Amino acid sequence: MTSPMSEIIFEVSEDEVDGGYSASALGYGIHTEGETIEEVRGNVREAVDCYFDDATARPGLIRLHFVRDEMSISTGPRSRGTPQRSATATKSDRSF
Repeated sequence: MTSPMSEIIFEVSEDEVDGGYSASALGYGIHTEGETIEEVRGNVREAVDCYFDDATARPGLIRLHFVRDEMSISTGPRSRGTPQRSATATKSDRSF
């Protein structure tokens, strides 16, 4: 019998166009969404429970990593005004 995984990390991002949040587990095919952060937390727990149907295989810790996309326009000669996308952590990782 193998030991249970200690944690699973979800990347959470806000949908600036449609509103709400989406969450995806890093390294697993687990994806969910919600209108509020609290709804996403509940949906993440439910998705993890469904994915790991064996309770002994479930991770002991679920970590949410909040990320936001930023657009910046550089006027330097290399980018020629092309928008640059970058992912920036907005809050420290949270676990629940």
